[in-house]
Amino acid sequence: MKRYLSRLILENIGLHESYSCDFNNSINVISGPSGTGKSWIIRAIKSVYFNRPSIDSLRRTGSKKSLIKLVYSDGVEIERNLSKSIN
Repeated sequence: MKRYLSRLILENIGLHESYSCDFNNSINVISGPSGTGKSWIIRAIKSVYFNRPSIDSLRRTGSKKSLIKLVYSDGVEIERNLSKSIN
């Protein structure tokens, strides 16, 4: 079976203080009312893959530490942390 993104965890990214969602190996849809942070989810994933936008520009206003964590179906995890003291 092909590896796929199975879970996303965000802390202090954009509008999200704490957010997680699970994906499956088929089609996944992110939906919700305007202004709820859907675009922040896409930006966070793009930031890990392409470093654009930088995680620093995604940090939630007023927060000192941010986290983006991608978990894949085979157990591999990619984690990007940013804090005022540690990068």
